[in-house]
Amino acid sequence: MAARSPRFCGHAGCNALTTDAYCPQHAPQHTGRTDLRGRSDQRGYDSRWQRVRERFLMRHPLCGRCQEQGRIVLATVAHHVIPIDQGGPRLDQANLRALCRDCHETIHGRRLDG
Repeated sequence: MAARSPRFCGHAGCNALTTDAYCPQHAPQHTGRTDLRGRSDQRGYDSRWQRVRERFLMRHPLCGRCQEQGRIVLATVAHHVIPIDQGGPRLDQANLRALCRDCHETIHGRRLDG
């Protein structure tokens, strides 16, 4: 089997090259993260969700938040306005908002510049 090509560590801001997902310094911080959340299909993002998401983004191709700011940016995320874990309907398009990845990350507090 061929060796994997080096790539950048998956930890935000780390430029170390590694053949794993994370460099040795950051690997302990990310070990088991997916186990804590579970697989996407276990969290409700199954094939039915994928079809709803695809149809929604075809009908709403632009980021709604960017449009409010006068920018035109392609939407890549169907964001649940009322989160599923707070009782929001999982497959109801009325509970979705088309967002770009940057806006989605900002809404969830994973970006500091939004």
